[in-house]
Amino acid sequence: MRQQTVVLRPSHFSIKPKSITEFWDRIGNVMKRVEKRAFQLFEERGRENGHDQEDWFRAEAEQLTPVSIKIYQAHNELRILAQVPGFEADDMAFNLEKNLLTIQGAKQVQTGKVTDRTEYSESQAKMIYHTVTLPSEVIPEKAAATLKNGVLEIVVPKAVVEPAKSVAASAA
Repeated sequence: MRQQTVVLRPSHFSIKPKSITEFWDRIGNVMKRVEKRAFQLFEERGRENGHDQEDWFRAEAEQLTPVSIKIYQAHNELRILAQVPGFEADDMAFNLEKNLLTIQGAKQVQTGKVTDRTEYSESQAKMIYHTVTLPSEVIPEKAAATLKNGVLEIVVPKAVVEPAKSVAASAA
């Protein structure tokens, strides 16, 4: 199975191959944060068993930003639009396989308020992780991506699928 991970660069928004190992390490870090938060929820409940799925889903909801994805099919290509507001090209990467797309993003968000007597500052991680099965097989190495106004657009040609040839049976 041929895989290619690409990352956007803000200077020209073209795709650049990235190590598949590094990409999945980034995904692993996202999952570790979710796991850590789910365990905190378990401990806050007094270590009561039987709520593991509830804790996991709540942790995902707290840690991950939802991603809306639309896929448009043309005769020879797929056009994928993912809503990723607030993320810059350096914050994101995606892995494209012949029929699977995984988008990952992580960034630190700083908020704060300073007055004459009080200084307030907070740092929070904003993360996305979304996997979608594509409706057609594609050619990952020919993908092109742009990020503009919080919308990640990936255009990738469909793989040409040879139609099955029928073989006539003959009696001997």
